Formats: sequence, structure tokens, C-alpha cells
Amino acid sequence: MGRLSLAGAPAPAVPSCPPSVLPITERVTDKALRVLVVDDDPAVASYFEDCLVLEGCDVATAGDASTALAKLESDTYDVMICDITMPGLDGVAFYRRLAETRPDLLRRLVFISGRPSSEIKALLPGQPLRIVEKPVPVRVITALVEEWRTWS
Repeated sequence: MGRLSLAGAPAPAVPSCPPSVLPITERVTDKALRVLVVDDDPAVASYFEDCLVLEGCDVATAGDASTALAKLESDTYDVMICDITMPGLDGVAFYRRLAETRPDLLRRLVFISGRPSSEIKALLPGQPLRIVEKPVPVRVITALVEEWRTWS
């Protein structure tokens, strides 16, 4: 396997193992945050999953709110990230179901949306909502993870 160079300086040799088994440097934490990402767009869900895994989180995904509710029946999560606009049961309906069945989880819910946060707050007036507008830069995800680690 060849060597790459940058500005005339030789680069370290590239390992001969395929990329799928290259080691990943992960941040060591006392406990990995368990995060459930709910988004009907596989590319968005994958983006969040990749970013969160690099931050040391244990991530599960659901392509819709109904699947997310089923996952919540059998698993526990420290944080849930949920898109607002999805076919079928949307993020607002997901919030309302949680309010009825698991109100303890509402403080752990973060909405993501391409819509302005004022529109979302109008759909759930008077509720303490955490909303992050898409597109969500990696630095914002990193800041969210740091904040979540302070939650008890």
C-alpha cells in the first residue's frame, strides 16, 4: 500500500485492514448516553447517529413515532431526538402520547425541525419545548451532548 505526503512530508503508513474495521477513537465517559433518534428521513437519522456515536453515545433509531413508542416500551433512553414533520404519527402526536403515558420522559425530548421554532411552539402552546432547527451542525450536536451529560 502506498504512502501519502503532505507538503513534502511523508505521511504515516495506512493500515492494511479494510476501512470497516479501522479503529475509531472514542471519547471515554463514565456511562454512554442512550439516545433515541426519531426521523423518517434515513439520511438525517444516519447523520445524527454518526455524530452521536462519535460523541460516545449509544444510539437507536426509529423511522417513525409509532416505532419509537414501541421502543420506549422495552428500552430506556436518556434523551430522545424527534423530528416534527413525519408521515403517520408526527412529532406533535408523539409528544402528546408521551404526555399521556410517560410524562416523565418529556423533559428528555428534543425536537428537530426544518420549520421555525415559533411554529412548533404554536402547535403545543404553553409546553416547555426544546427545539433545534435543521440543519443541525456537528458543533450543536456536540454542545447538546455536553448539556445532556449534566442532566440527572
